[in-house]
Amino acid sequence: FTWNGVDPNGLEKLKRGMSLLKRAVCMPGQHLKVSATKADCDGKTVGDVRNKAIDGRPIKSALYDGVIPARHVFLMGYHRHSYDSRYFGIVPFEWVQGVIRVYI
Repeated sequence: FTWNGVDPNGLEKLKRGMSLLKRAVCMPGQHLKVSATKADCDGKTVGDVRNKAIDGRPIKSALYDGVIPARHVFLMGYHRHSYDSRYFGIVPFEWVQGVIRVYI
C-alpha cells in the first residue's frame, strides 16, 4: 500500500508516497481491539504491541475497539518489530496498491 497519512508517533518512519508491504489481518466488518499490549481480531490475538520502537524511542499504539468500517483494513508486517497498523491505525482501501496471494 502507499502511505498517505501523517505518522502519529512522529518517528519520521513513514513518508508520504512511501510503498509498504503488509498483510491484511483484520477486514471490514470484523471486530478489532488494539490495546497497549496486544491486537485482537474477532477475539483472536494477531500480534503483540510494543511501547518502544526498535531503536528504543517510545511509541504509542493506535488504540481501537470496534468494528472495522467498510473499505478499511488492519495491516501487519511479517516480523514482531514491524511498524504497522498497531501503531498507525487502520488504512483505507484507497491506499492499497495491490494484493499478493500466496498458495501453499
